Amino acid sequence: AKKYAESAEYYQKKIDALGEEAGALEYYYLGQALYFAKDNAKADLAFEKATSKYADAYFWRGRCNFNMDN
Repeated sequence: AKKYAESAEYYQKKIDALGEEAGALEYYYLGQALYFAKDNAKADLAFEKATSKYADAYFWRGRCNFNMDN
């Protein structure tokens, strides 16, 4: 079952619980869950925070922006 929206909720809860300790990896996974849940605007914001350590987050940001433009 594809429960991307539910997965995104749990990643967001983890990020909220970690606070300032939340790392780029948490945001990367949040971005992917949001992207596949078709919430491109929020996914783009999550990938933006992941780009500090994960260069392929730029690729995912591009996909999000493409989807928002079309």
